[in-house]
Amino acid sequence: MLNFLKENRRILLCTALALAAGTLLGGALSLPRAAQQQTEPAEQAGRIGEASILPATAIERQVCYLACGHLTEGPLPDADALVGMTRRELAQAYPEAAITTFTSERVRLVVSAEGYCPAHLLLMADAEGALAVYQMQEDTLQMEAVLALPLAADAFDAETAAALAAGVPFDTMDEINAYLESMES
Repeated sequence: MLNFLKENRRILLCTALALAAGTLLGGALSLPRAAQQQTEPAEQAGRIGEASILPATAIERQVCYLACGHLTEGPLPDADALVGMTRRELAQAYPEAAITTFTSERVRLVVSAEGYCPAHLLLMADAEGALAVYQMQEDTLQMEAVLALPLAADAFDAETAAALAAGVPFDTMDEINAYLESMES
């Protein structure tokens, strides 16, 4: 049973996160009409008859990093470009995001990102086998090389080289140094 959980941990984690996101989205969509009527005066401040994003709207983004399961919350980068958008326009601009809140005071997007959160470092070999340290960039949600190492994956045994090709996560540079030193000896 423990072996099954270890082998399928990513699938189980993704399933749990999808279930939680579905529950949150379902709860947000099934709010009573009374709550919706209370927010209508604030929503109509954007466009007549349709809520839109105003310059003073707080636009928040919650990111779920699938590789480590961590969540981060913060303002959406370049939110000024969204001023004037309706919910439908925002959904078209961010098709990968779930819009959980949309009023002229507050907009909340929930996004899933492949990879590890910015708190983690990933030691990985590139296509040529050169090792580099990668870190998730919070503004672009892309893994970028932050440090190139003068080592190649083929300098290690086959099992270690395969692990480095897939990427090995760490929390600090000290952990990476200790890992590399233990592999070289």
